[in-house]
Amino acid sequence: MLTPINTLMDTKATSLQMGSKDNILEESQELLTAVNSTA
Repeated sequence: MLTPINTLMDTKATSLQMGSKDNILEESQELLTAVNSTA
């Protein structure tokens, strides 16, 4: 289940470039959830 996590990380990196803080927070939560569910 590494692909969804990688996709979220790519999305987060894109949000960082765009400077959208709300999206960064949202996607960080999603990333943590994905990591926790696969651990």
